[in-house]
Amino acid sequence: MNSAIVLAGGRSTRFGRDKGLWAIGDQTLVERVHGRIRNVAQEVVIAVGSEKQRQTYSQIISNCVFAVDESPGMGPLGGLWSGLRRVTGKKVAVVGCDMPFISAELMSLLYDLSEEYDAVIPRWPIGYIEPLHSVYDVGGCLTATRKALRSGRHEIRAMISGLTTVLYVSTEVIRKSEPDLRMFTNINSRRDLLHARRIMNASSGKKSAVTR
Repeated sequence: MNSAIVLAGGRSTRFGRDKGLWAIGDQTLVERVHGRIRNVAQEVVIAVGSEKQRQTYSQIISNCVFAVDESPGMGPLGGLWSGLRRVTGKKVAVVGCDMPFISAELMSLLYDLSEEYDAVIPRWPIGYIEPLHSVYDVGGCLTATRKALRSGRHEIRAMISGLTTVLYVSTEVIRKSEPDLRMFTNINSRRDLLHARRIMNASSGKKSAVTR
């Protein structure tokens, strides 16, 4: 069984409110990401930062498992730790709630490639990696996450550095089948949100007028 964790517990300080609730098309960001990842994962856990956030999300996403952050203030790695303790599959996709164009096709490929690895991670030619559009071995990820948190390191990269076998997949290879690489678009500002809405409008054949 393929599992997935959607990290949604960030503080969204640049947005002024929970960015998972911002609309893109006729859905919120977290709804859209959840819907896309469910195309390839039989089990999806949404990692949230508080009980209040869980209650809010549960009103818009039904029949979903939530993991409330057990280690508040520890960044995305704290959310990952809570999510990992809830999944039951052997392999888990980890994605951000602010990535509206997640590719089910690419994620399916990463699942297939992950059988003999602790992680399969897309990597750009300049060396930048996409750890939140990747697939991990649950056991190896749990061990590496625990070690990173105990050492006071709260970044996803700290966990990755503790894995034994990592396969990096070049974005240039991915580009051959998905040229625009839009699956790696993430929403960190209102400008990013407007850009994502324009992409949505263009791909659906609508005018690029943007509504708030």
